[in-house]
Amino acid sequence: MVENDLEERFKLEFNKHGDHLLGSCINYSGKYADQMLIKQNLYGEEWQYPEHKEYETIVAISFVEGRDKEKMNKIETIKKWFTELEHVQLLKEETLKG
Repeated sequence: MVENDLEERFKLEFNKHGDHLLGSCINYSGKYADQMLIKQNLYGEEWQYPEHKEYETIVAISFVEGRDKEKMNKIETIKKWFTELEHVQLLKEETLKG
C-alpha cells in the first residue's frame, strides 16, 4: 500500500478522513507537500479519474505555498521517492499559474 510505504520509508504521517465529494481518503500536509491525498479512484459508482480506470488508488499532490524554487525542490523530492516505489507510476503532472 502506498500509504504504508511512504510512512515507513520517508516518515510521513497521514490523517484518515472522508467527505461526500472524495469518499474516504488519506491526507498528508507538511514539509514535503502542501497536500497529498491518497484516495480510491472509484467512489461509489463514479470514477474520480475516468481516464485512469486501470488504477485503483490515486495519489494527488499539490504544491502551492512558498517560492518557486522551494516548490520545485519539493516536487523533485517527491518524484524521486515515487521512482523508488515499484507500484507507483506518475500519470500526470501539470503546472497551474494563477
